[in-house]
Amino acid sequence: MSRNRDLGEFPAAALDIDASGNVGIGTSSPAYELDVNGQINIADGMNIRCEGHILIGKSTGDEIRVGSGNVTDILKLYAGGPERMRIDLDGNVGIGTISPSATLELNSASQNAAKLRIGRSTAHDNYLQLDTAGGESQLTAIGASSVYGSMIFSRNNGATTSESMRIDSSGNLLVGTTTVPASGNTTGFRVDESGYISLTGAGTSAIDANRMGSDGPVINIRKDGTTSGNIGVSASGTEVYLAGSGGNTSGIFCSNGNALLSMKAGVLANGTQDLGSPSYRFNDLYLAGSIQSSGGATKMLGTTTVFSASNFSITTSAQTVVPRSDIPTLPTGVYLMTIYLSGGGWYSSYISGLVQHYNSTTNSSSAGGPNTIHLTAAGHAQNSGVLYARYQTTLGNNDQHGVQIWSSTAVTVNAITISWKRLS
Repeated sequence: MSRNRDLGEFPAAALDIDASGNVGIGTSSPAYELDVNGQINIADGMNIRCEGHILIGKSTGDEIRVGSGNVTDILKLYAGGPERMRIDLDGNVGIGTISPSATLELNSASQNAAKLRIGRSTAHDNYLQLDTAGGESQLTAIGASSVYGSMIFSRNNGATTSESMRIDSSGNLLVGTTTVPASGNTTGFRVDESGYISLTGAGTSAIDANRMGSDGPVINIRKDGTTSGNIGVSASGTEVYLAGSGGNTSGIFCSNGNALLSMKAGVLANGTQDLGSPSYRFNDLYLAGSIQSSGGATKMLGTTTVFSASNFSITTSAQTVVPRSDIPTLPTGVYLMTIYLSGGGWYSSYISGLVQHYNSTTNSSSAGGPNTIHLTAAGHAQNSGVLYARYQTTLGNNDQHGVQIWSSTAVTVNAITISWKRLS
């Protein structure tokens, strides 16, 4: 001993036992086998047992070591009785497990217990939670009180961090944009909780849909889980179609043979589908060729009533019932003129014929001449006679320029209607 005193004589700050008995406390350098230089306070007991060796404290440099230097020892931490955490011989950390199989493995006896939370501070009350609930794994962004958290996914090249994707506090999935665009005209990808999807490309297509292998639907369209139609490909992808799935639903087939073809119930159809309807018509039809019909009659483009009257007298000389100046609003073209008569000795009868109309009061057709159509005597109820009608296309005075009718026998009819159907 460097100081020979009875233990009872030692002041509180001085105890050295040396000559390799070491001890220390306050040291005068006994370097271990106790060697305390700072403060130790054990208020309620301590049990340290080490059959190898244990180092608690500073080793060299700026290191602080806790544990054993023995290559066969593991580190265990206990709380409340059982073991709570360990570091095994492979350096894996286990919390709630004694056999961690990953660098960090967390486990809990409670199925719905949170496993990991990462946050800033209670002042911010924002953190990321990784847990399980109901047997399912969950990654949750938890925000401040009454506010849903948002989640951002980023990438880094070693110098710069760039956002790749985010789920905002409203549940919108945003890629390429950090905010929900008000008009959907911001480049990026958006999916929200209602199922709405917005895709916007800058100078490029927004959707690329591809079917590999066989021909068939590329995009299916459904209502309440039932297929309503689809957009698909045919002829090894050289033809595209839009088809409905209903029994009478029409479709359009973009043929590789320079044609738009008719479809019904998802397959090509011949002579079953109409273009437009009596209630929902197309307007003008522009053609570079002719109208082809295999049904025995040409279907008309539209009907215009040009004259209608009751108790109308038909004389034996030509009378203009529709002056040419009343018709120029109709486009130039070929029309089917139909005259309907009833009463006054005439059975309900029709006469019809083709007329050439020019959308001008000064144009004439050198080849047209007067277009005259006749109703035969069989249509007259009282005596033999002929009803005449024409559309005067050659230049003449105003009385002769337009729709004219006359009869071989003067008669008054209950009703007369003159209508035109445009053919071209």
